[in-house]
Amino acid sequence: MKTLITLLIIFLFAASVSVNAVSAQTFKFQLATPATPAAVAGTDFDVKILINTAGKQTLGGDAIVVYDNNILSIKTAQKGTFFEVFQDHTIGGSTNKYLLSAWQTTEVNPVGTAAETLFGTVTFTAKTPGSATLSFDCTSGS
Repeated sequence: MKTLITLLIIFLFAASVSVNAVSAQTFKFQLATPATPAAVAGTDFDVKILINTAGKQTLGGDAIVVYDNNILSIKTAQKGTFFEVFQDHTIGGSTNKYLLSAWQTTEVNPVGTAAETLFGTVTFTAKTPGSATLSFDCTSGS
């Protein structure tokens, strides 16, 4: 009976421990075109999203871009050179968050880089004059 209780306590403890995924990926914005950050209303500009996995192998990555939708709109997003498959869309229920996802097609082909490598490019359109800040949403589950 004592063994059964000990095993039950161990099981309950093990079941209560949560394991969180660890991500070694970092993302960075880089203004691509035009070379200056000023854009006239109605004009487009490209922002590169770069990934660095610190040399760790990975099968995929996600980047949630947060932007001021009163000043900017997203025209297009394009696949970078790092992963094989790319998908992008506005996050449901949000008007200022845009998800870029990319991944490898098979588990036997992970990739890694210790240098900043092109994950994707987002083309923004300036809707009105003003300045806007881009950021990444790194909140788990967002």
